[in-house]
Amino acid sequence: MNRKSQKAMFAKGARVKFSDSALDNENYNPSYNKDRVFIVTHVATDEDEHMGYDTGVGEALYDLKDKVTGKDFDNSLYDYELERA
Repeated sequence: MNRKSQKAMFAKGARVKFSDSALDNENYNPSYNKDRVFIVTHVATDEDEHMGYDTGVGEALYDLKDKVTGKDFDNSLYDYELERA
């Protein structure tokens, strides 16, 4: 088992939106997602919980779904890429 990171900032079910750091990433479609609210569907704090988890980041990694459409977001985001909605 891998070393756990710091405690996650958001719990499963939390409402979040993209931080300025995430909106700077063109892969996240910032013009479309700027004011959208997402629901946290999964929280990972180590590689055993998510195959894309990077221990070097040292933050929790989140899977999200759009609050309005219910569609899963295609990428997982870290703490610094999210803020409370």
